[in-house]
Amino acid sequence: MKTTTNPTTKVVEEKKSRFEGTGQTLMDKSPSSSSSKASPTQSTAITTQQLLSQPIPPEPSATQKENVTTIQIRNERGQTIGRRKFDVSIHTLSHLFVYVSSILGDDTDGGESTFRLVSRFPRHVWILEEDKKDDVLEECGVNAGQMMLFVERE
Repeated sequence: MKTTTNPTTKVVEEKKSRFEGTGQTLMDKSPSSSSSKASPTQSTAITTQQLLSQPIPPEPSATQKENVTTIQIRNERGQTIGRRKFDVSIHTLSHLFVYVSSILGDDTDGGESTFRLVSRFPRHVWILEEDKKDDVLEECGVNAGQMMLFVERE
């Protein structure tokens, strides 16, 4: 593409690069490789009933400043339903899901449903699966600081 603004300016030539590959449109239900994981409907997903049987670990002490994140949990309508501190180097993904399950309580279908936790921007999806439940939060992409997560139910 050639552009000139006035006679004293040099002609600028830009070479447009062609986009190759497939893209994703808004509202596309197909998962992207960087932010989504397996579907919670797979047999490896853990149900809320299984989570409610586990104890909730204590929060980090008020004096601890390193490796601490405050996570705010919101429901599907955007209302805050809980807030808690976690030590990202000690607490696991399972601990986070146990806490959220305790907030949600029993489901109307007897606790057999699954849910996922989602950050909005950048979008990241956490699903509790058997092979990931013992990963510490830091390994799962949860960093020290503050974070807001939304609950998405199936």
